[in-house]
Amino acid sequence: MELIKDQIQGLKAAIQTLRETDRLFIKANTLSEAIEKARSDLTQTEEDLEEAKNLKANLKTEKFAMLKEACDPLAEKITSLLPYGIAIIRMEEELFIGWGQPDMGPITPYAGLSGGEKSFFDASLCNALLTGKGQKILVIEAGEMDDKNLNQTLLTIAETHPDAQVLVLTCHAPKEVTPQWKMVSLP
Repeated sequence: MELIKDQIQGLKAAIQTLRETDRLFIKANTLSEAIEKARSDLTQTEEDLEEAKNLKANLKTEKFAMLKEACDPLAEKITSLLPYGIAIIRMEEELFIGWGQPDMGPITPYAGLSGGEKSFFDASLCNALLTGKGQKILVIEAGEMDDKNLNQTLLTIAETHPDAQVLVLTCHAPKEVTPQWKMVSLP
């Protein structure tokens, strides 16, 4: 009888061990399924990421194309208002604005223009953007613009926008003023 009790006790221990082993197999199987699902999810996420990258690249290409459509005519208009050189407006990684001047070497970025160049370029840019009907007001800070460029700016504005009201702020009175311009000196 003692032998049978020992055998029963051994069988119960073996059953307990088998149940624990069975639980481990079930847990391992569940983990295996979870790992497989995570791999599947990762694959889907990678595909979604690749799709998002492609969409971003396509949108960036479209943005550059649309900006080019807007930048090229604006650059041409500004160039027609400049006394020399060409206006450069293009979309690179960011918007680039510059002035290519003859015999001045490479294109000068807008931020690198001198005070007088910037005044003249700004006046040409504003003049190029001034379109449509209605009241047109241009304010030009021309303190650093030389007399030749100031006169050229005033003549260009008078030709392209005769109906515009133009306020030119300068510390140097122009040598010539056309009859349509009124010069006011402040004390």
